[in-house]
Parts: sequence; structure tokens; C-alpha cells
Amino acid sequence: MAEVKALAASAAHGQLEPFSYDPGPLGAEEVDIAVEHCGVCHSSLSN
Repeated sequence: MAEVKALAASAAHGQLEPFSYDPGPLGAEEVDIAVEHCGVCHSSLSN
């Protein structure tokens, strides 16, 4: 499986910073989903 690359905050109210990890092999009851599009709602930015 490929390395997961994302943005993450390491603490509550923290700044988003690049984060990556290798999730390892899938388990017997897990699936691999490819996300092609993602959006952030404008109301999420004002919280």
C-alpha cells in the first residue's frame, strides 16, 4: 500500500502541518478507497 500524505494538527487548535505514514497491509475486513475529490465547506473554515 502507498504512503498516506495529508495535513494534520498535532494538538487541539494547532496549525495544520504536512503528515505522512505507512498504514501497512490491509486486514481481512478492511478496504482501500481512493479519494479523487475533496472539498472544505466555507462554514468549516469559520469555526
